[in-house]
Amino acid sequence: MGLNPHGSRPWRYGTQAYSAYFGSVAAGSPLAILDTAASWTSHYPPLPAGTRVAVHGLNAQELAANGAATEVAVGDLNKDPTLPYTDGEFDVVTNAASIAYLTRPRELFAEVQRVLKPGHVQDTCTTGPRHVP
Repeated sequence: MGLNPHGSRPWRYGTQAYSAYFGSVAAGSPLAILDTAASWTSHYPPLPAGTRVAVHGLNAQELAANGAATEVAVGDLNKDPTLPYTDGEFDVVTNAASIAYLTRPRELFAEVQRVLKPGHVQDTCTTGPRHVP
């Protein structure tokens, strides 16, 4: 994706990248997207009708306020990085600026690969190289 032109605001860069990618894959069937370590705000651009947006995070109230979410799962990925989804459910899995807070990122990445459809995309956005575990 190249360098982040927004410095400490990776979510803005992520939104631009998401717009380009989602537009390129949305031509077929509706997208299924999972946002890991989600919160009250979405980093996604406007999405096509019928897009499934599953959000997984710590705080039920914050997740309920996420306007992009079509479904919510509450859980602590530090305690249990297992995702409550079946194999190959999602076209895209994202983690925007939260990877540095995870204590078991490799286990989460393995879970992400499990829930992704074969050949589809995981996107992890950080605030800088010093924050990557």
